[in-house]
Amino acid sequence: MFNLSLQLNKMSFNTRQMRPSDLRFTQDTIKAEFENGENVNKKIRQLCGLDSYTLALRLQSFQPLEVAKCRNDGQWYCNNNRRLYMFRALEFAGKLHSVKVSHVLELLMLKPMQPMQLHWAPRHGVWVDY
Repeated sequence: MFNLSLQLNKMSFNTRQMRPSDLRFTQDTIKAEFENGENVNKKIRQLCGLDSYTLALRLQSFQPLEVAKCRNDGQWYCNNNRRLYMFRALEFAGKLHSVKVSHVLELLMLKPMQPMQLHWAPRHGVWVDY
């Protein structure tokens, strides 16, 4: 669940395509492994090595990212931070342009968010500085 604000309005699952770079993280850290134990950075390297057709087929197996639009600032926030990190890395590498997202709710921020800086440490995962 989104831990940074108040849920205003539960939306129907409106699916669309969005650029990963247009989505914001909802946590300041992510674990280095997915829930199945697979290392996030290893998965990124594996996907970067695929041709575009095979990559497109593999990406179809991922569930849409759950996103929420903030009424205060108009920004989109993603509840799936590890997958968002992976998709942003693939976008940065020029391997994809957009991902499937599901608009699940709208948010009202309790306090304004500040710009974030992404950091990566090999054994500790990723964290974001505000």
